[in-house]
Amino acid sequence: MDPATTVNLAIALLALLLSLLALKSARNQQRRDAFVRTQEFLLATDLQAGRRQIFAADRAGVLPADDDALELIFRAFGAFNTVAEMSRRGAIEEDWVLDAWHHHLREMRRVFESVLAYRAQWHDFNPWSDLDHLIGAAENYESNKDCCQGPTLTQRAATNQHRLLVRP
Repeated sequence: MDPATTVNLAIALLALLLSLLALKSARNQQRRDAFVRTQEFLLATDLQAGRRQIFAADRAGVLPADDDALELIFRAFGAFNTVAEMSRRGAIEEDWVLDAWHHHLREMRRVFESVLAYRAQWHDFNPWSDLDHLIGAAENYESNKDCCQGPTLTQRAATNQHRLLVRP
């Protein structure tokens, strides 16, 4: 092989390598952007209201009798299922979702199972199977964040030197 061919081959390989690096960088940026959009999506007002209904039902030990409240719960589960599906398909990192939402997901289990049992009266299938997996992953997730490693909020409040505000 003559020197000109060798140089051309080396340049072509370098161009290929640079293209692959640019592709990987673009893919990582797309995943980060998708995660940020996911966070914004999950923080929408109606989804926050749905999560509040989920946690209220869990505390009460009964699903809400109000159809609108139950619909908010269905909507929240549907939204989290969409996020879980995106994570399963690799559009966003499951670890990122779990790191941000593991406590909320863990606390959804009882209401999630109750809603599935309620729905079984009409539809005997799980429409949120990806969320089912994600909740299971959250139940086994070990975070190294302060929320799981540091003092609890109750412990912090007991040692807080500042006068905490209360809601009237």
